[in-house]
Amino acid sequence: MTYYAQFQGYLLPSLINDRITLATLVVGQFLAIILSFSPFTQGDPWLRLGLISLFIHVVALISLFLLSIIKPLIKKNTLTPQVLIILLVINGVTSLATVLLVQLALLELSAFNDVLGKNLLIATILALLFVQFSVMHQEHNQAKSAFDRAELDALQARIRPHFLFNSLNTAAELVHHDAKEAEKTILALAALARAAMQAGKSVTLTHEIKLAQQYLQIEQWRLGNRLALEWHMPPEIPELQLPSLTIQPLLENAVNHGIEPLSTTGVIRVEMHVTSQSVTVMIINPIAKDAHCVRENNGVAVANIQKRLSLAFADKASLTTHKRPEQYRVKLVLPLGE
Repeated sequence: MTYYAQFQGYLLPSLINDRITLATLVVGQFLAIILSFSPFTQGDPWLRLGLISLFIHVVALISLFLLSIIKPLIKKNTLTPQVLIILLVINGVTSLATVLLVQLALLELSAFNDVLGKNLLIATILALLFVQFSVMHQEHNQAKSAFDRAELDALQARIRPHFLFNSLNTAAELVHHDAKEAEKTILALAALARAAMQAGKSVTLTHEIKLAQQYLQIEQWRLGNRLALEWHMPPEIPELQLPSLTIQPLLENAVNHGIEPLSTTGVIRVEMHVTSQSVTVMIINPIAKDAHCVRENNGVAVANIQKRLSLAFADKASLTTHKRPEQYRVKLVLPLGE
């Protein structure tokens, strides 16, 4: 009882879908075969199999359909009421289906009470097994979510020290040249530091873009006319949530491995394209002719961000890189509606 008393959550968060429907039909068919070919039964097992299969599938599908309809009602309750509602629905459908057998002359009225009792017993056992599976499924999801969150925090923590060290160096350099610009830099750095300390948290895409712009502003103060920027943004940025510091490390790579090795002015171009299903962010930077290790140097940050995107969006987000002659492209695709 302690295990169930500690359970908190909704028993049916993702158990009513195509996969569960198929699994229900398969399990129902196995149960029908077992009941039909039991050595304790009499008559033609194949005829009995057809009738039992139809009965089980009708009860199972109608029960799933009703449970999907009353999900909001189930969700509001604690574990015990949820179990009682599930039992009530499944046993209620079983009783009505048994009555229907009598109405269709598939079951004699004299045998109704006996058959109904057996059907309700089987339905109750299966319903309790379903509840047990649901609890185990929910506990597994909660444990996985906690593990993913811890892993996401660890990945985010790996970004913070390197990022803050570079930004503080930039501010320190500016203090000796222009006090006013240094003050602006420190304010921008404060915003970046706050974001860097939000390990594992999600932010809006608008906030992430603003953060990226502040970072590039700091780098532009440091590099002067060696760094030029081109921003191609849509009129409205979608209200999309993503892990904090997803775009900034990519821009940091573009500066460190694309702009700094150049002896002339380099341009970093940031583009955003929005469709009904996704948002694509492109970062394009030049690379020196003699640069041979761009991909290796970028690899740590890219792998880190790919892992964080995987934890946040599963396989619905992607981060790819492409090296061209004297140009390096990073493509970030984020799903809408997540």
